[in-house]
Amino acid sequence: MSLLLLMAVSCDKFEDGGMHYASSRNIIGTWTYQQVVRNSQPLSDSAFYAVYRNSTIEFEKGSMVHYCWRNASDSLVSTQEGTYVFNYNKKRMSIVFSAYPLDDRVYEVKKLTKDEFCVETVESDSVIYAFTLTKLKQK
Repeated sequence: MSLLLLMAVSCDKFEDGGMHYASSRNIIGTWTYQQVVRNSQPLSDSAFYAVYRNSTIEFEKGSMVHYCWRNASDSLVSTQEGTYVFNYNKKRMSIVFSAYPLDDRVYEVKKLTKDEFCVETVESDSVIYAFTLTKLKQK
């Protein structure tokens, strides 16, 4: 009976695709933004390219995450580091940034495959953001 229960939990899928059991393996790598939606409306091309298009997020094995923010001309704007953890049966991801004061963000994972990562988060002003990212290929 417990084996059956374990199999049922470990075979859970994310709402839009990907298996929960593979989350820790699939998240590792460098991701780039493909789309950002704010309150059900995609960001305009100019807003997306100004902030997200050249920016990346790198997840390391063991829980480190590195953000690299670049502007539309690909110049480095800022970097940020933190740690991540999956929780709630891998349906959510928490990221705690190292900056003071600590900034803890919770993301609901909608999809996580080897190549695509989709999450949603609610900001403190009740704005809902949805991010779709794709993994950069290793050179």
